[in-house]
Parts: sequence; C-alpha cells; structure tokens
Amino acid sequence: MKNANFPKTDDGRVYYIGLKRGEVANRILVVEDPESARKMADLLDRTPKPFIFESNKGFFTITGRYKNVPVSIVSIIMV
Repeated sequence: MKNANFPKTDDGRVYYIGLKRGEVANRILVVEDPESARKMADLLDRTPKPFIFESNKGFFTITGRYKNVPVSIVSIIMV
C-alpha cells in the first residue's frame, strides 16, 4: 500500500469500493440495497450500456447516463 489515506489495490482499484478512475461519475446516488440500485438503473439511458461492478466488500455500483448526464448509483450492505 503506497498511501494509507487513499489505499488502492495493485491494479489501481480503490480499496473497499473496488472502483478505479473512469468507473464512477461525479454525480452519485446512494441507495440502501442492490435491488434498489437495479430498479433505478432501469431509468438510465440504454446507450452506452451501463457499467456494473460489485466489490468483494459489499459495494454495488452502476454507472451510466441519465438523459445523457453521467451518474453512478451506489449501494452497500453492511453485515
């Protein structure tokens, strides 16, 4: 780990959320669970196809466009 304040994996993914540069938008909607994120994702533009990623730490992210504006929908289940 090179930076304890902003830890990243060897492949450049931010620890915990598992995302790297370009996989998350500046506008983020936070929801309670992955099912809510999937329902909201139905409202996203069909093209380009939304990016979907589930980290091994419980974060679920969908990044796409809504009316051509980049947006990410993020949920987390803490157990």
